[in-house]
Order: sequence, then structure tokens, then C-alpha cells
Amino acid sequence: MNIYKVRLSVSLPWAITLFAGAWIFIFVGASFLFTDKTWFGKEGILWLFAVGAVPGLVVALAQFGLSWVEFNEISRIKRLAVKGVLRTRDDPAYYGKCIEKAERHIVFVGGTGRRFFQDFADVNYPTDEKKKLITALERGVHVKILVPTETHLSDKQLEGIRSAKQRCDELRRTFPRQFEAKVFDHPASYALVWIDHEVIVGPVFANMESKNTPVIHLASHNALAESYIANFEYEWHNAKPFTST
Repeated sequence: MNIYKVRLSVSLPWAITLFAGAWIFIFVGASFLFTDKTWFGKEGILWLFAVGAVPGLVVALAQFGLSWVEFNEISRIKRLAVKGVLRTRDDPAYYGKCIEKAERHIVFVGGTGRRFFQDFADVNYPTDEKKKLITALERGVHVKILVPTETHLSDKQLEGIRSAKQRCDELRRTFPRQFEAKVFDHPASYALVWIDHEVIVGPVFANMESKNTPVIHLASHNALAESYIANFEYEWHNAKPFTST
């Protein structure tokens, strides 16, 4: 065996400890070899080490205190199960990564669903970049779409909802056991994408383009996420079919 190709794996805490220990050993040895002062004498070796160590300890304690505050804040955020905040919903790449990891279900609730299908179920797109929803259906993921009826949409949204309905009909015919779409009889008040244990949710404002509204990314066990999931399940139970098949 060639010893020059042997690799040693040392964890960072041990590497820091060994490095610090080596330098302490070197300086202690140098103190004995290159000084005539005694260990406990006036302004001796112990006094020199204390003078050097105390400022360092003060700085280290201050740094530790700041790190502890930061650690507590990070821990609090982790307990809230907040994974991120997006300034807008217009980020297909962000949603696409979650869809790619889906194993059980994908739920969409929103205004029309037109952009959702354009971004993730465009069969005419030359690459798989905009076919992630179709790919998810092909691997057995269940998909549910929930949108409002046409009576609760603006004239500008009508074209979008009709385009979405056509796409839903196509997906329902292709994946009859995995794809479902329904409508509720009131205006949409929030936009929701629920993928397995991930929930991305945000408000729907009547005077603002939906893609420009902010959203928050939560784990599904977050209290806020659970309230939206419960609302979706209630709406879904009372909704009517959206597809013609």
C-alpha cells in the first residue's frame, strides 16, 4: 500500500482542538526556554499568560453571547417551521424543485390555475422544464386543482380559467385515477400549493396581479399551514367538479 495516498479524516472540532493544543504547547515550551523568569514569580510566566489570556477570554465570551442569541433566534424560526419567504409567486424554478420531489400529492388552490399549467404542464414545450406536473403524474403522484367558478372572476381572468379547464380536461382523460379538479362558489382569498410536507401559501388581492403577491413557504405541520390545509379539505369536500370528464 502506498502511504502517500492514504487519506485521514478528522472532524473540525478535533482539528481545532489539536491546532490550539499544539500552539499552546509551543508557547509554553518557548516560555521556559527563552526566559529566566519563574513560573509563579512577580511578572512571571503565569502572569504573562494571564495578561494575554484575559482579553481573549473577554472577546470569546462576547462572541459566545452573540452566537447564543443568534442560535436561539434560528431555533425559534425552526420551531415555527418557516422555510422561506418569497416576495412574489412568479418563481417557477422555486415551485418546480418542490414538484420534482413530490411523492404523494400535489394540491393547487388559486384564481385560475392558468400560469400553474403553463409553467408545469405544457406538453408543447420542447424540454421537460415545463412538464414537471406531468412527470409527477406519470410517477404516481395524485394532483388536485381547486379554483373559483367563472362568476367570481373578472373579465380578464375568464380567458385564463377557460384555458385551465381545457388543460384539466386533458389531464383528467390521461390520468383518470390521479388527477382531479373542482370549483368553489366564491372568490379566491388565498393561493396555495401543498406538496407532501411542503406548503407555499399567500394572499389573493383583488387589485393586484396574483403573480406579484408574496408567499410564505412552511412545513405542513406549522400551525398556519395546518389552518390552510383544513380550509382546503373543507372546500374540496363541498366543491363541484371542474372537468367535463
